[in-house]
Amino acid sequence: LNGCYDQYFQIRSKLLQPVTSSLVEETNANDGGKSLVNFIQDGKSSYQQLCIDEYNIFMKFFPREQSHQKINSWLCRLCEPLYDCVRTRILREADISMLCDSVTLFRQYYEFEETSEEYTKQFHDIKFDKIFEPIVQKLQARLILRVQIYIQENIVKHIPTKDSFIISRRKRRTEQQITEGDEPYDTEEISRNTNMWTGDMDSYYPTLRKALWLLSKIYEMVNSVVFDDLAHHIVHDCILSLRKAYDMVQTSSSGINNLDVKLAYLKNLLMLRQEIQNFNIQYTVNETYLDFSGVETFFKSVRDKSGARKASDSSSVFSVARSLVPRVVNSMVDARTELMVELRNIIKDFTDCVAKDIIDDTLEIDEGSKSNLLVNNLKLRTNIEEKLPHIHSEICNFIDDSEIVMHLVEAIQETVIQAYNDFYEEVSEMAENGALNKRDVSELMYNDVFADFMNKTTSKLTNPTALQ
Repeated sequence: LNGCYDQYFQIRSKLLQPVTSSLVEETNANDGGKSLVNFIQDGKSSYQQLCIDEYNIFMKFFPREQSHQKINSWLCRLCEPLYDCVRTRILREADISMLCDSVTLFRQYYEFEETSEEYTKQFHDIKFDKIFEPIVQKLQARLILRVQIYIQENIVKHIPTKDSFIISRRKRRTEQQITEGDEPYDTEEISRNTNMWTGDMDSYYPTLRKALWLLSKIYEMVNSVVFDDLAHHIVHDCILSLRKAYDMVQTSSSGINNLDVKLAYLKNLLMLRQEIQNFNIQYTVNETYLDFSGVETFFKSVRDKSGARKASDSSSVFSVARSLVPRVVNSMVDARTELMVELRNIIKDFTDCVAKDIIDDTLEIDEGSKSNLLVNNLKLRTNIEEKLPHIHSEICNFIDDSEIVMHLVEAIQETVIQAYNDFYEEVSEMAENGALNKRDVSELMYNDVFADFMNKTTSKLTNPTALQ
């Protein structure tokens, strides 16, 4: 039977050679001005019909049960001219959206696991998933390469500016402006995907917009392990880019509200956290790289010695050789953990900064302020009543989520209350030791009175209807 298979396939291959050559020529002839999607679709349709015809002819002569695997293997070989033709065209494609759309052409063949009943029903005759697999693999390989280049060029190498980072209330572009191509931050037509986000995406940092667009494009375009690897690095590089912009604006923040800078950073991190939850990133990436720090240390030691030779074991030929061998370092990359750490740090930094602004010098206990305890106590109360509503308004300008706003205000409240508790304990102890006038200390707000006052003030801001 195997001899019959071989003879049959040899005869059919010779007869079909002019046909396959003609299909390739026809596909290449119509390439001018065609998108990659249309190019692949034309070739796919022609060869799909050819496979169906050949399968039907084959089954007229051979039993299906014994011959199913043989005919499918031969059909894969029959499509090799298509693979070569499409491979050349794929290698010329640089547009990520086009590559993703091309992968989508074959999505119907990869909906089910090979062990499932649905897969068996779908590929009862011709295994088109195996026939078109070389094309899909080439598309995915090209896509991964273009994604890596895109990350490097548009996220890692992005140069931060104050104007692009501090944006709080930029009006949303109209659909007409987007259609006309008025998108300054992307060469890959990000505007095609502007509807995937709610809210004003123009108010976010450019690298964040690009990172989210990239994640949305490649999601389900490659297998889960590859996607997780890419996603971790996209999120990691996005965080580094945001931090770079934040640090730059922080160090050159003349004339810029420091709280606005922190809120802008927090706003971008919150959006990143919200969006990556949709992509179900599950794995931690094990990244391996070479550490050449030993080489740098060696040349530094040579410069320090100024050419002087020392006869010791450390300067022996073997020790020098060992120091010049790069170390292999295994580093675990978990973008989700990194993002949560960054969020905790900026929230603490923000609340500490706001609390310090509200408290000012009202809780200082130096020689000059001992006689002004009551004055400072009243000043602290006034600061809370005047500054906290303004800070709440600033937070609302950047953060739309009322629950997050409430948590931020509560964090500020806890920080201020804790500072006042520490202050009150200190002055009470000083009064007991005779360092302060007990009468003055007794007229200060008690801990629980201050906490109640602070709580009522914040409640008016975060839940005004509850107090009515």
